[in-house]
Amino acid sequence: RDWSSDVCSSDLIMKVVMAKGANDRVAAGMPPAAAARWMVDEMTRRTGGRGGLIVVDRTGRAGWAFSTANMSVATISSATERVDVSI
Repeated sequence: RDWSSDVCSSDLIMKVVMAKGANDRVAAGMPPAAAARWMVDEMTRRTGGRGGLIVVDRTGRAGWAFSTANMSVATISSATERVDVSI
């Protein structure tokens, strides 16, 4: 199967240890959105595959990135009671 198509593969996400890589970068001070983008770019560079990642830090800041055609994301803020949806 050709995983370089517009299909997300959990095998490729696990191959680059995507969640740990993002967590390590956030722990070192990188904002969640930047950590997500870095890891998605790293996965694409190393495997040629596509995927996405949502990262939330300990203060509740969220960021996401994806290399597929789309990725649905929804967030809610308890401080503002605002719901944001991206499809």
